[in-house]
Amino acid sequence: MSSPTSASASSVSSSSSSSSSSSSSSSPLESGSSWQLFDSIALRRNTGGATDDDLFESVTNPISAARAEGNSHTMAFGGCVIAMALHAAYHTLPEGKARETAAVYSMLGHFLGPTLTDRPLKLQVKRIRDTRSFCTRLIMASQVGSKAPLCFSATVDFLLQPRTKTVLTFSPPPPEVSQGRPDDIPDYYSVLRQRTSAGEVTREAEEEFKKRYYNNHRLFETRQCPGTMSYDNIDGVVPAKSSSSVQWALPPWQRSTVEWHRLHQPAELARDEERERQGVLTLSSPRAASACAIAYHLDMLVFIALFHNGMGLDDVGATTSLDFALRFHADDMDAHRNWLVRSYGANVAGHERGYTEANCWQQRPDGSTELVATMTQVGLFRGKTVSKL
Repeated sequence: MSSPTSASASSVSSSSSSSSSSSSSSSPLESGSSWQLFDSIALRRNTGGATDDDLFESVTNPISAARAEGNSHTMAFGGCVIAMALHAAYHTLPEGKARETAAVYSMLGHFLGPTLTDRPLKLQVKRIRDTRSFCTRLIMASQVGSKAPLCFSATVDFLLQPRTKTVLTFSPPPPEVSQGRPDDIPDYYSVLRQRTSAGEVTREAEEEFKKRYYNNHRLFETRQCPGTMSYDNIDGVVPAKSSSSVQWALPPWQRSTVEWHRLHQPAELARDEERERQGVLTLSSPRAASACAIAYHLDMLVFIALFHNGMGLDDVGATTSLDFALRFHADDMDAHRNWLVRSYGANVAGHERGYTEANCWQQRPDGSTELVATMTQVGLFRGKTVSKL
């Protein structure tokens, strides 16, 4: 989710003030209801690079998952950094139809250091491969004044317009618990209010939850499926002994969370000609916009191992993502018009590390589903006291 830092300062903490060294606004979190996901990952070109490089800078500072409060800066949400990097890669593809129809199929990356929310993100893209069928890009991200030379790196692979018909098509169905209409499932905050009214959650815990995930729920509509882990324990807010999930009888690696989600902002609004005239780079196609939205939202994995085992962020001294592998299995995605089903779980934990994975299906208007993306991550989990060697 974020680069290495303590749990209290990771991507679930408060957001930041602006940096005096930056010409960007601080964070768009408080800019009003008109602000949406594509504002948070908008870029502009930095023309000072070498001829074989493309240099970009974020228009606004990277955002955390939490509500901005006070002046304390914090670590950015890793999904925001991933989406910015993917956005930058798209702008180095051949212009015209090739860019609009290009399909991202792989993104492999590492969180190398803290990404702060009080300064813009600089992204350098190197063109590793350009053929008639494939484009590969290496993205390196940094921030002025940061102790680490780089805070993030990733390689992204694109398949250009296919020249033949698909010869093989199949996709596994989503978990059975997701069957039915997402509109019949109460949203996150409604479930939280019910738990608070029932005395399962304190008012203080309710407010902390709302602050902790404020921005992510502002960008995406989320409805968790009853009977799965995070629905029953509200992402660790409800103590394990108070959770009613039948999954507690399962071993940790079989526990799962399943949820419906979709982007509040229509993907076609990622293209903004007025902002482009002002030098702001926006995404040129709904396909690219939906890929960036899915990349943003799948990065919630590192905490799952805690939540699925009756622990919360206060139970660890540090937790953060170390690396990720994101793969797209479909080209025509619409993260706004179509509901997405996301399932995730933790496969293994030990030796200060954990491995988690997520699957994302798209439900089309006719009710059919297709597995469109998967993400795996390795995360760091450290206790509150570190033994001295």
